[in-house]
Amino acid sequence: MSDEKKELKLFYSLISGEIYSVESDEVKNLDRYQIPLLKRPNSNCKKCYDRMYIGLDIHKDIYVICQKCAKKYVDFDNMPDEEIVVETPKILDEIDFDTIAKDMVNG
Repeated sequence: MSDEKKELKLFYSLISGEIYSVESDEVKNLDRYQIPLLKRPNSNCKKCYDRMYIGLDIHKDIYVICQKCAKKYVDFDNMPDEEIVVETPKILDEIDFDTIAKDMVNG
């Protein structure tokens, strides 16, 4: 065993909703539901209170990541090559209700 300190990388699990550290040489073994983070979120987020999630998607069994914290803390440069769609709900101001109503009427 070597006494060298290994570099730790910070990750967020969409499955468990937990933030944890992994040794840098073990990162290749993680699945696509492990999101790399730049740093640990602070507790001043009014949406998620530093949990990184705002709810649970019961259809996909994954946590819905906080959009505000994702912009600040997710390390997009080190995201896995596999495509994963992380859905975040839109704010009511961003939803175009007129277009939705027209689509419903026109079928």
